[in-house]
Formats: sequence, C-alpha cells, structure tokens
Amino acid sequence: EILSGLVGSEMCIRDRLNRDGILNNPSPEFVELLQKSKQLSELTNGNFDVTVQPLWELHSAGSSYSTVQLFKLEQSVRGLLGYKKLKISSEKISFEKGGMAITLNGIAQGYITDKITQLLSNHGLTDSLINIGEIKALGHHPDGRNWKVAIADTSSNKETLQTQQKSVSLNDGQAIATSSYLGTTITDGTPHLLNPLTHQDEYRYQSMSVIASDATTADALSTGFSFMSIENIRNVATNLKVHAVDKTGHIYSV
Repeated sequence: EILSGLVGSEMCIRDRLNRDGILNNPSPEFVELLQKSKQLSELTNGNFDVTVQPLWELHSAGSSYSTVQLFKLEQSVRGLLGYKKLKISSEKISFEKGGMAITLNGIAQGYITDKITQLLSNHGLTDSLINIGEIKALGHHPDGRNWKVAIADTSSNKETLQTQQKSVSLNDGQAIATSSYLGTTITDGTPHLLNPLTHQDEYRYQSMSVIASDATTADALSTGFSFMSIENIRNVATNLKVHAVDKTGHIYSV
C-alpha cells in the first residue's frame, strides 16, 4: 500500500506522466512527493530538480553521437528542464512543455524510507536502524546510545581519508543519505549525477552526505548539494548536518 500510490496497478505513475505530459487524479502520495521535491528545488536554487530526466535519456543514447553533436543536443534538451515548469495540484500534474519528463531517483528512496519507518513505528517497533537505500534511525541502539553509521570511503587515494573518516551519530528520527558521482555511470560513461543548471565535466565532491530530520530531505539534498559550494550549502543548511569530501580528500563538516 505504501508503494501503490507511486507505482499504480498497471504501470509506473511516473512513466504515465512522462508519456502523456499530464496526469489526472494523481495519488496523494505522488502529489506529496512532487510538492516536496519542488520545495527542495527552491531551497537549492534549482540544483536539485526532478525534471532532469530528459538529460538522462540523452546520455543514455549518447554513445550514438559525436562529442560535438552531444554537446549541441544537450544545450537543446536543457530547455526542457526546470522545476518551475512542473505544475502540481491535487487534481492534476502536468508539464509546461512537451518533451519534459521527471525522474524520482534522487528522492523516492528517501520518501519510501520515511513511509516504511512510520509503518514500522505504527506497528510497535521502537528501536531499529532502517536501511532501504537511505538510512533512518528509529529509537536507539540496544545499548541505549544513538545509532552510528559509517560513511563509505569513495576516495581513490585511501591513505588520504583513512585517519580522517569516522562514523556519524543519528538521533531518533534522523536520516542520512550519501551521493557520489563515482561508480554508477550512464550508457555513454557520464556520471549518474547530472547538474540540472549547467554542463558539468568536473565535480566538486567525491561524496556528499546529509543528515536531516527525514530521509526524503536527506536523499534530495545529498544530490542537490553535490553541485553547490560549501559557502552556499552553509547558507541554506538550517537544521541539517553535512559531511562532504572534495576531490582532494579534504573533509568539510557543516
């Protein structure tokens, strides 16, 4: 039932919206998730944006194009991006332009983590560490302390970080999510983290971890903050904790 509002009975609701450009009578869960995504897009000045899907689709076919062709196509496709072009109401969700599409890859795991944590709590579970792609603390460790989570070392130079990295503590209800451009790539070799605002050849951080009061926020902001300077992150990271590792291995804590 938690997933039914996002997946639907016949095909993924997201895919129906992407195919038709309009979705009438969306589920309350889908509306809630997209409204939250727009709030986090505003917070990050567009660095987190679910409408980045056309860029993903382009790079999925990118190996068919020359470098020059791909660059020109990307400039054109970027005209379809922009969270402000996503129109949301309880009656209808629609796109302002034809060809737009959304991806929930940067936020859905966090949202589902929050929903399942609430479900477990409603059924009497009081102390557990939930890990469904994103991690959320419910209650405390059996010995009474806060839950501790280690952030994976994504550095190619292990010696740089081995003495600096440490586990982070999660209070009851807190969640953590981590994003990194390393590892997963799209078909043409482009890192899976796609900057919705500008073409990106270089990335600021090896990893970006965000601790928030809910997994939905942590998930989305670990993506959006990956494209922002530490100074800009500090300006908006109210009631958040941020652990970032830049390309040299330097660790920032906000």
